Amino acid sequence: MAKTFVFFCAFLLGVTSGQHSNHLRSIKEDTNLRLDYETLKIQFEDFKEEMKELKSLKEEVNELKFLKEEMKELRSKIHQQNLLLASYASPPTQDHHQLDKTNMLNTVGSKGGMPRSCHEARLADPSLPTDVYWIDPDGQGVGEDPIQVNCDMSTGK
Repeated sequence: MAKTFVFFCAFLLGVTSGQHSNHLRSIKEDTNLRLDYETLKIQFEDFKEEMKELKSLKEEVNELKFLKEEMKELRSKIHQQNLLLASYASPPTQDHHQLDKTNMLNTVGSKGGMPRSCHEARLADPSLPTDVYWIDPDGQGVGEDPIQVNCDMSTGK
């Protein structure tokens, strides 16, 4: 009986120690899995933050592109205005003055200030050359549209 008891104790000791090592291994694997999970969780949170920053940067880049286009347009407008100011800053020549009046008289479809005849155009500016002009025979803003006629400015006809 003592032999059986010793054998039984040895058997229990072997089973218990085997289960104990398996149990320790299982706890160790669980601990490693939890550490891996926590590491991945932290990395995922960092990744989400980086994605938010990238989205914000993308929006800023788009805004900068828009502002760059706006600046190009504004620079172009400033350049045009500078040219216009420079043209007004220089004293007008007689040719320049004549061109302005000719352009006013030759404006297509404009009834404001348009002469009713070649004679009126010649009276408005006797220095106008013989040329084709727009006149409005029935008066400004009345009836028919202006017509284009060849005016002999030496006679006003």
